[in-house]
Amino acid sequence: MTLRVGRCRGLRGEVIENPGLTDRFRRNAHTGTRRQWKQFVVERTPLLWLALTEVMRRQFVAQGAPSQQVTVKANSVEQGRPQACPRRGVFWGGRLSPEKGIVPFLRVWPADGPVLTVAGSGPLEGEIRAATRDNIRFVGRLTRQEMRAALRGAAVVAMPSVSPEPLPLVALEAFAEGTPVVSFAGWSLGAVVSELSERCVLPQHDFAGLARRAAELCAAPDWEQLSDAAVGLWSRRYSHPVNVASLGRIYAAALELKRGELAMHELPAALAPTEAA
Repeated sequence: MTLRVGRCRGLRGEVIENPGLTDRFRRNAHTGTRRQWKQFVVERTPLLWLALTEVMRRQFVAQGAPSQQVTVKANSVEQGRPQACPRRGVFWGGRLSPEKGIVPFLRVWPADGPVLTVAGSGPLEGEIRAATRDNIRFVGRLTRQEMRAALRGAAVVAMPSVSPEPLPLVALEAFAEGTPVVSFAGWSLGAVVSELSERCVLPQHDFAGLARRAAELCAAPDWEQLSDAAVGLWSRRYSHPVNVASLGRIYAAALELKRGELAMHELPAALAPTEAA
């Protein structure tokens, strides 16, 4: 007996990871997706569905996936090396494309605010370069090591995305480095950031409010507490040991289901982390 892991392969007995994010469904985001999804659920019947966040889990269930068989298994990132204050300014890193919201964010960045450093490459690079001024720096594309160093050296990471972000690794890496993140509320990203603090999320498309909040948090008297909370969130949810333990429980439960040693109603208890984990 073999259990294969894949993205939306759909063979009976598989563990399915994030089926809603495959190219097949992304291309049809506005037409026919619900019909295709239900057809997939009914015809393929995977044992378990993996969602990156609770928000995504609810979306899968709303589209017809069986609730008991959808579980959350987040991504994980390497442990950081959080450094003590002082840190410098606000950092944004990613692809320079419209859905990331970086251009309208730059337009409302306060002239008297801390330095905002922008890193990345993409179709909007010309607009980003044109928007630079005394307190807005553009540093281009960074290596993975340089990105981690930038996240570690910033006081705050801003993520003004205007489209659903499943679970950006930049946010998780910022947590690992003890750097608070600010973002818009809603979707998976907003839900994850709100676990750090409700102060770190603003209403969607409130770019001016997000810019002000990012600037304020740079000098917040409780910044060190927010930094510690970020590291704690990474440790509890997004560290490699937690990820490996979660994946182990998922495979063990899938095998037991396949062998008939576990009933569907027993799944939640089988997938729940133990105190030791």
